[in-house]
Amino acid sequence: MVYYGFTQLDAMLQMWASFGVFSVLIPFLLVFAVVFAILQKSRVLGGQRGIDVIIGVAIGLLSLQWDFMPRFFSEIFPRLGIAIAVLLSLVILVGMFITSKTRGVYYIILASIAFIIFIVMLSYTYGGFSFTSNNWWQQWGGGVIALVVIVGIIVTLTVPKTTPEQD
Repeated sequence: MVYYGFTQLDAMLQMWASFGVFSVLIPFLLVFAVVFAILQKSRVLGGQRGIDVIIGVAIGLLSLQWDFMPRFFSEIFPRLGIAIAVLLSLVILVGMFITSKTRGVYYIILASIAFIIFIVMLSYTYGGFSFTSNNWWQQWGGGVIALVVIVGIIVTLTVPKTTPEQD
């Protein structure tokens, strides 16, 4: 028996992709769910479920009118999965060395790393849409990084250090 690298699950996922499940149905459901949840929570239209469903369906279908939304989702979600895996690895590594005294510092460092990963992920995602392919980063990237480092140093030096209260 020859194995070609495909299982039945792979074949099923490829079949779903050819039917448009990943490029049409799932983006529609995501947009619909977010719009519907926002309308229900904010009660902008009086909290009537029927009207909120109609508006959610309309916005979901309008978002799929052109190919931008499926392309955006196909660019961002694989990178988001990798970013979440990296952050989870960092949380596990930081958790091995954290103590109750240094917990706040580690959380700040972890949040900073998460922010940097998020910015890099967005940069690569929008690079697929020719946002960063116009040499903007080559021209201004060094200045942006220098500005972020300078602001980080200023914040680090100006934030007062907390000391334990003396009784």
